[in-house]
This record gives sequence, C-alpha cells and structure tokens, in this order.
Amino acid sequence: MKLYTYPLSALLLASPSLFAKDFSGHRVGIGMVDSGYLPKNVVLVEYGYEFNRIIGVNISGSSYEEDYYQDWLKYDGTYARISSDIGYTFDFNGWDLKPYALIGMIHLSESNTLSNSSTTEMQYGGGIRATLDFGGYVDLAFKAMDLQDRDGNESSLTIGYKF
Repeated sequence: MKLYTYPLSALLLASPSLFAKDFSGHRVGIGMVDSGYLPKNVVLVEYGYEFNRIIGVNISGSSYEEDYYQDWLKYDGTYARISSDIGYTFDFNGWDLKPYALIGMIHLSESNTLSNSSTTEMQYGGGIRATLDFGGYVDLAFKAMDLQDRDGNESSLTIGYKF
C-alpha cells in the first residue's frame, strides 16, 4: 500500500501543471491605424511577446507618405512604438480573450515640403485581443497621447499569428 501512496501523491500534485495551458509566446501581425496625427489608412507591423496570461510587450512601427495639393506638399514619416499590455487572458473552449490596458512610448518623425519634426511621447490606452487555439489573433486597440498641435488619439486593428 505504501508503495502506491508516493507515486499517486506525486501524480495528483503534478496534474494541474501537466495540463495547464501555456499562454507565453511570440506573435507577429499586420494591421491598419486610424489617427489624428497620421494620414488615413496607414499600415502597421507589430511584434509582441506574451510572458504569461497577464503581461505582454509590443513593438510596432510604420512608415507613410502622403501627397497634398497635387504633389505640392508631401508628407513622409515614420513611427515606432514600444509598449506593455497588462490584463488577464480568459481561457474559453477553443479561444482566449484578453482585455488589457497599455502604456508605452512612441517616437514620431515627420518631414514635409516645408519643415521637419520629431517627437517622443508617452502613450496610454486599452484594447482587447482574441486568440484562436490554432494561433491566429485579432487585436483592437485604442491609444492616446498628448500632442501640442494635433489630435493624439489612435485606433488600430491588427490581425496576426501567435507562435
């Protein structure tokens, strides 16, 4: 009897960790950004890593070019962002849902026919990410920052794959 007690106890204690879902992993995505400080329909590329079901990190960026007044005024620019999302991933049957808050930094660099500008600002917001069990995800996020001369609000929709 004593011979079976130890292996059975070890199996019972190890069972939750053996069947627990691993929420960590890399993810890459592509999406669209709508904002008051970028031209319309800007494509963004995103990389992220989920450390666990609560904390993740995101790096994203984009470049854009816009012509106004029959090519008289041209805008060229890039932006890069690093942020952290903090939320809780709810595990449903076949998919996960993570509502989150985010905080990070964004660097904007823009040049046009008349001037050049560059700024680094704090960015904050929130979003929700749905991930299917096969790895595909959809992320809807709303972000804000304080810009002196333009609207600093942004919304983005990203579709990608989590490894």
